[in-house]
Amino acid sequence: GCGNGYMTNRVEGLGARAWGVDYSEKLIKIAKERFSGEFQVADLTQELPFESESFELVLAHLVLMDLPECDTIINESFRVLKEKGRVIVSVLHPLFTPPVGSFHRGILGRLWPALSHFRIKEYFTEQSLKKKIYKSSVTSIYYHRTFASYINKFLAVGFTLQKLLEPRPSREFLATHPQYKHADKIPIFLVLEFQKN
Repeated sequence: GCGNGYMTNRVEGLGARAWGVDYSEKLIKIAKERFSGEFQVADLTQELPFESESFELVLAHLVLMDLPECDTIINESFRVLKEKGRVIVSVLHPLFTPPVGSFHRGILGRLWPALSHFRIKEYFTEQSLKKKIYKSSVTSIYYHRTFASYINKFLAVGFTLQKLLEPRPSREFLATHPQYKHADKIPIFLVLEFQKN
């Protein structure tokens, strides 16, 4: 799920040797054109093309929610990680993003912003939602899973949960990106860090 290679490049910029994989040949081509790292086409619902215990870190940034099943990538992450290796995953927050959570203004909320509200529905129903990728005509499928579903899948294969974060944007970020002001009150992302034991 490395996409256009941006995050892989960021990791390499911190001094690591990184390897990005994605199902999309087009995105891998873009990544190779833009960045100097290692990139390879791979289906994350199949065995990864790497030796067992060959990595210290697996980073899945906004990937698991785009997979119809995430058991395979979790199992494969465990396999390719060295002892005490870590996996860090980020997903859109399962409680506050569609199809479960949505922001509503309505007529009264447009007149009096204090009457705007956030609505949450059917959190426990694991479901999928087709949506357009931000500012594009490309359609993506989002697979909703609960907190417990994500965490228990990792625990079941032998990972231990090290950290759970619900990042809040800084004042500096909100000053330059006011369209995300709701993220100061409601978490948009969930970040989980696990360790292989």
